Amino acid sequence: MNSKFLFDYLPLVVAIMAGVVAWLTYLTVGKKSQGTDKMKKLALMIRSGAMTYLKTQYRILFIFVVVVALLLFFGVNRATAVAFVAGALFSMIAGVAGMKAATMGNV
Repeated sequence: MNSKFLFDYLPLVVAIMAGVVAWLTYLTVGKKSQGTDKMKKLALMIRSGAMTYLKTQYRILFIFVVVVALLLFFGVNRATAVAFVAGALFSMIAGVAGMKAATMGNV
């Protein structure tokens, strides 16, 4: 096997496959019964609390990301700062998706 494929393309292919599996799992969990009205109400309260927690956490994290990105931009280089911000952004997206999936699977 070509080492260029192994190091350049295989991680991308595996990441896309993992994303597809995660999305299909998310859809499968979403189709399950949510239970009684009382269970639905409780699940909504849990989901609401979890999302409020994430919003609070991300407000603080945003300040940290901006400060570190500025330090990287002026202290290291522009590409490193952009990579850091992109990583933080995708991490936040994964956090929201994971929290939604976890709270959806609660019931």
